[in-house]
Amino acid sequence: MTALLDYLHEAVTTKEDVDKVKNLILQLAMRGKLVEQDPTDEPASVLLEKIKEEKEQLIRGKKIKKEKPLPEVSPDEIPYELPKGWEWVRLNEIALQITDGVHHKPTYLAEGIPFLSVKDVSKGFLDFSNVKYISEEEHEELTKRCKPEFGDILLTKIGTTGIAKVIDTKREFSIFVSLALLKIVQKNIYPLFLEYALNSPLVKRQSQDGTEGVGNKNLVLRKIKNFMIPLPPLNEQKRIIVKIEELLEQCDQLSAELLKKKTQSEVLNKSVLTRIKDHSNPYQMDNLRFALENIEHLCNDKASIDQLRNSLLSLAVQGKLVEQDTNDESASVLLEKIKEEKSKLIKEKKIKKEKSLPPIIPEEVPYELPKGWEWVRLGEITTFYGGFAFKSNSYVDTSEYQIIRLGNVKNNKLLLSATPAFIPEEIARERDSYLIKDRDILVTMTGTRGKRDYFYTCLVEYNSFPSSKNLYLNQRVGCLRSLPYINPYLVNMFLKSDVILDSIFETETGTANQGNIGSNAIRELLFPLPPMEEQQRIVEKITALLNTCDRLELQLNEAIHYRGLFLKAILQSVFS
Repeated sequence: MTALLDYLHEAVTTKEDVDKVKNLILQLAMRGKLVEQDPTDEPASVLLEKIKEEKEQLIRGKKIKKEKPLPEVSPDEIPYELPKGWEWVRLNEIALQITDGVHHKPTYLAEGIPFLSVKDVSKGFLDFSNVKYISEEEHEELTKRCKPEFGDILLTKIGTTGIAKVIDTKREFSIFVSLALLKIVQKNIYPLFLEYALNSPLVKRQSQDGTEGVGNKNLVLRKIKNFMIPLPPLNEQKRIIVKIEELLEQCDQLSAELLKKKTQSEVLNKSVLTRIKDHSNPYQMDNLRFALENIEHLCNDKASIDQLRNSLLSLAVQGKLVEQDTNDESASVLLEKIKEEKSKLIKEKKIKKEKSLPPIIPEEVPYELPKGWEWVRLGEITTFYGGFAFKSNSYVDTSEYQIIRLGNVKNNKLLLSATPAFIPEEIARERDSYLIKDRDILVTMTGTRGKRDYFYTCLVEYNSFPSSKNLYLNQRVGCLRSLPYINPYLVNMFLKSDVILDSIFETETGTANQGNIGSNAIRELLFPLPPMEEQQRIVEKITALLNTCDRLELQLNEAIHYRGLFLKAILQSVFS
């Protein structure tokens, strides 16, 4: 363990790492490598004889039942060699009783005797905070078959299986069938040693192998009785317990340190990044500069990097990411040009005339825009297209004509390989108006109600898919086609900002489980429009900054990967 403890703070950086170390401690303990052996200790073979004599005496006194003997541990089953003085045993050899709780649902009361189930033990301790209760009379009847007592061991056997806990209270309670009860000769085996043995990776694997059923899995009693346990001399059991508790306390201290650092980091990150997004904060740009100068310290996990991305987009839609140029033609002039161009396209029948949009009223405007910008409805600067309900019986195995469904627009990317669906050429030609064009913006419009992350957008760039230039719009995927003078990259970026998303999800409809974004909600969405030249400057600036975020996330993932390899190497060095 010396190597591990020397490098513990450097190698262990997450709660998951701490859990790995805890498992290693138990694994070393069960291999006899955690403490030194003492040749004067009475060997486990003598201990087994004493347990056997104790069980026979109790059988003769009719205090326990005689059970059919289990097969001895065969050489083929032995996973590793034990130290001198240790023995491989079946769990039933060293237990006086292995049973489970009542198999029927008792009558619950508002108060009475606690009635524990798997949920009350699965956290690794006896949790009486949310238990059910039964009457004293029913408790007395249940304890005739299964009576939990101080020093016995509970083992979860249904649902969350294989978690062992010594009963460390003298409070009376009964248990449900989801818990197994193990009674042992406590003068010959320390209950806490057996708890650690049952929670070790060695027995956990046996627990997984012994679990049967689908869904709510069950660890059956016959498998529990057959568990193979490494049994050390009694004195060594005590030394192992002391050492395990010492090391687990160090792990808990380290875990607390990690949690404290994580909490402090999250508070600082949230404070800085939230101030960047706050349009009423006069020091937004100072906060942004501070964040970018200290990006590696502030953004030390994926959540904080995502926060920074959101903050950058918030600044962009507020017109604070790049400086304004008074020589730029204002967005109001731009709007007039767009209207003229739109009228021309309608006359030429290149686009359809759409329903008029309501005027913007002052109460709708969330914040003041820079000079030269304008609040517009998204339908004023784009044309919205809904998808077609292609019937599944018209699908073919493959063709040049692919349908873009909800699953193809995921995590703000176009994923052509995600459950692809194709239609034959004759159907594609009939539905030519649903053909997706280069630089169209796709939006997902259906998902789990209340979960904002179902609204994905992606910009279609056919250069990225040289072999697929015949993509067709399916239902529940919308398409925004930018009108002349509008940068589609800017529209796509702005649609990912919290300001825009907040507005979109105020209009969410649907059932209790499924949420929908309507086409009118998209068209009527309030959108901050910059001058045309500034649109390009914003896109270039956001792209550069988001690329920095992407690089940082990649570096973070690589660091996590290499820290994992480092920890693995240290853990392996302990065994060698």
